[in-house]
Amino acid sequence: MSAQTQPARWAPSRAPSTAPVLPRGATAALAAVALLPFAGHLLFGANSSALALLFTALSAALLVALTVLQPGARAALASRPLAVPAVLFVTTAAALALTLTPWAQSIRPALVAGPDLSSGLIELLKLSGAATAFAAGFAVARSDAAARRWFQILNLAFAAFAAWALMAFMADPQGIYGFKRVIGAGRLAGAFGSANSAGTILGIGVLVGLAGLLRAADQSAHLGGRGRGLEKLLLEGWPSALCLALSGAALMLTASRGAITSTLVAALALGLWGAGRSREGRIWIRRVGLGLLVLLALLALNGGELAVQRFGVALEDAEVRRAIFEAHWRAFQASPLVGYGPGSFEAINDAVMTPANYQVLWQIRAAHNAYLEQLETVGLLGFLPLLALVAWPLARITLAARDPRRRGVVWLRAGACAALLIGLHALSDYALQEPSIVLAFATLLGVAYASATRETKERGGRNEKISPRA
Repeated sequence: MSAQTQPARWAPSRAPSTAPVLPRGATAALAAVALLPFAGHLLFGANSSALALLFTALSAALLVALTVLQPGARAALASRPLAVPAVLFVTTAAALALTLTPWAQSIRPALVAGPDLSSGLIELLKLSGAATAFAAGFAVARSDAAARRWFQILNLAFAAFAAWALMAFMADPQGIYGFKRVIGAGRLAGAFGSANSAGTILGIGVLVGLAGLLRAADQSAHLGGRGRGLEKLLLEGWPSALCLALSGAALMLTASRGAITSTLVAALALGLWGAGRSREGRIWIRRVGLGLLVLLALLALNGGELAVQRFGVALEDAEVRRAIFEAHWRAFQASPLVGYGPGSFEAINDAVMTPANYQVLWQIRAAHNAYLEQLETVGLLGFLPLLALVAWPLARITLAARDPRRRGVVWLRAGACAALLIGLHALSDYALQEPSIVLAFATLLGVAYASATRETKERGGRNEKISPRA
């Protein structure tokens, strides 16, 4: 009797499955949840109070529709895995609201006139929009089949968005929708105000495409016969390959040093995560190494010259970022506990402006460091609960992604690596302040968290997933 073949360390997706049929209307719900943030990407990142509130309302309306029309969504939203995120959200919202009270004003220095209650309320509503996006992602990804379909839709959405961004850039490198860019002309930015923000989204597209391609390659490698394996790779992998190629080409044209570097680090982490000391692990190292070389060649052939030029002046720009950081770090040190109130960055920036740093600070609208900006606006009182709100689901996702036998483990790892990309880029830029990017990240976390918290049980020698208990 021949020895039973051991499962590979990368993913268990080769295990035969019955490919369960999704409930009626599930694909439409999955598409709505996946595509809502892309509508925001096309509308300037929803980066105005009016657009941000509009997409907050749309996200809430979508969650209500899912609750009314999808019985499975209602059951998922009532399940125990959402209890901790719900408590953390309420705690975070309460902490942020506390920074707007007279008590907080009484213990902060008189650097600014006082918290802007209108801006603070808008920030709280935007946080609520992110929470509803997370809940919607969790609700629709209540089964392995649903999560797999959602990521398939996401691959196509990223490919379409990247293709549109490339065509729009070729049609008008200096602007978008007939408007000329004041800053960043000549760099691909899609409809975002900054090419760096576009770089964050396109970097996530690279990771999603890479994950899908690796999953398809893993499945095809374990089918009997080379012909069947190649056929499986072509049928399953072409949307992911298209997503990877288009997102990678558009990413390079953003010439965003932070986005390109963060994407390469996250892609390397995604590829090597499943590789160990086994023969399968060494095969995966070679596959991923070859794939990244192809990706680098693709990026170099598409706009590499501009990116290389910007990397060449990185030290000069680092001095500018240092001046911004020093001025705003001093502002944080003056009020470390409660900050100056949500949405107070521009008032703080005006207050710390001096003749020495005027040339650097007068035109910025963000600290170019998402962590510092949150610290100085909401203080440690608001920052720590906000950090916990993101860290809890991310920790559960990362722990679940360590099990190589989980179905769809590649998507869990893609979600964790997307968080790594955003976290790294947030050190030098402000993409997390773009409302549509926050919605996209929250939705991705919700879908991955649903996959990570599905209970497992041993059956037939492998782990299988069952829905979370209500």
